[in-house]
Amino acid sequence: MGVGTGGKVGTYRLSDGGQLRSAATPFFGAGLRFFTTMCALAVFVCSAFAAAAGCVLMLLYMRGDFTEEPGFFLRLALKTAFFSLTTIGSGWALRRQAPMCIREAPCTREETRATSSTFAVLFIAAAATMLLVLPNLGAYPWPAPDEMHHLIVARNLAEHGSYASGHPDGSLIFFDPYDSVGPPVILPVAAAFKVFGSELAPARIVIALFYFALCAFVFLLMRRPFGPTPAAGAVLMMTMAFGSVYLARSLYGEVPALMFLLAGLWCWGRALDSVKSVALPLAAGLCFGLAVLTKTFVLIGAWAFVG
Repeated sequence: MGVGTGGKVGTYRLSDGGQLRSAATPFFGAGLRFFTTMCALAVFVCSAFAAAAGCVLMLLYMRGDFTEEPGFFLRLALKTAFFSLTTIGSGWALRRQAPMCIREAPCTREETRATSSTFAVLFIAAAATMLLVLPNLGAYPWPAPDEMHHLIVARNLAEHGSYASGHPDGSLIFFDPYDSVGPPVILPVAAAFKVFGSELAPARIVIALFYFALCAFVFLLMRRPFGPTPAAGAVLMMTMAFGSVYLARSLYGEVPALMFLLAGLWCWGRALDSVKSVALPLAAGLCFGLAVLTKTFVLIGAWAFVG
């Protein structure tokens, strides 16, 4: 009898563990496929850019725009060929991997409910983000030349009403093409200068707020396919990624552009769920337009619709 009771208890525990493993296997399988797809996408984008740049440089070299240097053309051709092959390989991997990720069913309503682990991970992510992004914004990091250029444009707009670089006592360059950050960033920074004064900290607080909004949209986008706890973990991983804290504390356009892009994707996904909605498609288009105005390199996302 004791053996029978023990077998019963053992059977219960084994079956319970099997159910847990079977429930966890789809999550880890989907997470691994998503991770490999993102890696392949990153390799594809970077290698395609390098291959295209190499082709342009080769054409300019053949036109005679570069000084003669022994072996330069051969090295450039080899690098261009390498990145072209890498682009083809990563593109092939994406075409094989992406449909597997698309076929994954989204989480059910029960799976998207927040649990205690969700709130714990969210608390850690929020605390780490605030501690890493907000303190001592006026002194760290040291403002780089590009950041100073954006600050000058925002200062001229706030103090002199001119969307221009340079100094009013000298020559102003209106809508300077060197300024790679668009009005969706310059205008809020100019408003912060108008209210709080032309200091470094108010400008960087604007970017920090953009980063907090980016964290929110990362959570919202990841919650549906993977659940709330992995989505909270994604926010924490993004904050801990190399370069994230620096970009969240500096006046550059990458964080706002990515925030607008993810906001557009979120609105687009919601619009697909509610076909009769008009506001959501309009909001998606508005966010995509703001992303392009912020950083024109966002247009590279059009590659996602090719093929």
